[in-house]
Amino acid sequence: MGIHKGPKNKGFSLLEIMLAMTILGVIAIFAISLSSSVRGAAKVAETERRMDEIAAKTRAFYRNTGSLPTVTGTAVPTDANLLDMEQKFRLDDWGQPLRYYVGTGAQAIIGISVDGKNVAGVIISNGPNQTADTATVVPTFTLAGDDIMVPINVSQEAIEVALDELKVLQAKVKAINALYEGVDNGGTTSNPDDDSCVAATPTTATGCPPVAGLTNDPNCGTATLDAIELEAQGAGLAIYGCTAGTYVLDLVISYYSLADPTYRTDPWGRAYQWGANGRLTYTPGGTAIDNTQRWYHKFYSWGPNATDDTDDIIP
Repeated sequence: MGIHKGPKNKGFSLLEIMLAMTILGVIAIFAISLSSSVRGAAKVAETERRMDEIAAKTRAFYRNTGSLPTVTGTAVPTDANLLDMEQKFRLDDWGQPLRYYVGTGAQAIIGISVDGKNVAGVIISNGPNQTADTATVVPTFTLAGDDIMVPINVSQEAIEVALDELKVLQAKVKAINALYEGVDNGGTTSNPDDDSCVAATPTTATGCPPVAGLTNDPNCGTATLDAIELEAQGAGLAIYGCTAGTYVLDLVISYYSLADPTYRTDPWGRAYQWGANGRLTYTPGGTAIDNTQRWYHKFYSWGPNATDDTDDIIP
């Protein structure tokens, strides 16, 4: 009985080898592409992380100083006396300089437009292609290409700054009230806190702030500070030497030598308002003041929209 021999092992054919090499090539290309994509995503993430940290530092700087750090050119202000950040925060993760733009002056916190939204500033990276696709047309920016933009919004911080400044102003109002409590300005010694504070038709400016011997009792009648604002508004005079339209604010800032314009204007560049001003219309002979309102006998801000309405900031 003969021995059966199986088929000979012929190995791989040329076609099989070429097919295997093609598959390995595709896998290699895919792996390289995937690796490159992962590295690219990591660079984007790291760049965004740096930009977010810069924005956070900028918001903190604004909260502490009431202003935004400004620089010559567009470099991120990493200096120790500004944001105090490592030098790497001047660059994105591709080694390209980040661009930093902020509003200035009265428009500092709403002076930049990013994709149609008004903010305090913007940080821009050229992105993976390392080419600026977003036009640098200050103050309007619209994201383009693969650029990365992070807006700097300090609206909440601005409200907090306004509240802090209003608290200082209001503390001075209380101090004036205490200073003149019981002072007889109208000659009615039987009731020194209920006399004629300001004439119905004042005709003279007696100096701002008031000094000893001059009339100004904040505790009489409807409260002198309110009377000054209303009576002077009606007479069209610079009563007590204060500027028309901001009588009480001028008086308080001058009397206590407060930093001007820090305590004169809110973060949106508008003068702080006195509770009676703009809320009431002068009537010859006196105007009744509604003391049930939140803004009665105090300073307040017109808020972000610079209009006397529902977003007013009233401490």
